[in-house]
Amino acid sequence: MQWIDNNKQWLFDGFGGALLLAIVGFLIKRFFESKKDSNVSSDPQKVNVSNANTNSNTNSVVINVGSIETRAAQPAVSPALGNIIDDSLQVHIPIPARPSKISKLKASQIRDAIKGVPILMKQNLSQQYCGMFVEWKTRITRIDKHDNKEDEKKNFVRLMLQIIEEPHCWCWAYCIASLDDYKELNIAHDGTEIKVVGEIEKVDGHDFTLKNTTLYFD
Repeated sequence: MQWIDNNKQWLFDGFGGALLLAIVGFLIKRFFESKKDSNVSSDPQKVNVSNANTNSNTNSVVINVGSIETRAAQPAVSPALGNIIDDSLQVHIPIPARPSKISKLKASQIRDAIKGVPILMKQNLSQQYCGMFVEWKTRITRIDKHDNKEDEKKNFVRLMLQIIEEPHCWCWAYCIASLDDYKELNIAHDGTEIKVVGEIEKVDGHDFTLKNTTLYFD
């Protein structure tokens, strides 16, 4: 106290006063900064996550940690393969589903390709077309009852379909269908036109046996 009383003129005037104010200000600043750091580090697990739609095609996730904000873009679910996505993001898949790859070959092209090779090669070439999905326009020429032991609860029929091409190709497709699934067959007439999508199971000259078929009535 005696030293302060002897040097008060030096402390509060001129350079001494400025130096004292600078030291006090520095100490106050350090005190508040250390207090702020202790508040942030006391709860390091506190994370605020919120969803925000930046536009109709992108969802954005905002993460706040202390005073740091991070935005991570996430791709929104988009319609694909005929799926419909409504406001509640409920996905509806159309039924029946069509094969992803359908050959554009005509029945007459397959018939002529097999017809033009030597006899011993016909069977091997015919097998190359088995498993291929085709889509042909046809007309009904015959419907026969068919017993299916694997599923006796349904009524099955065997269809004989004339394949429609221009010019006329004289090719036929054969397939099995359920009267319960295709009620139109119960009232179908000779010549009723249908589009058939199916997998080639067997090729024999101008006759094509199809499986895994789907019928489309006009």
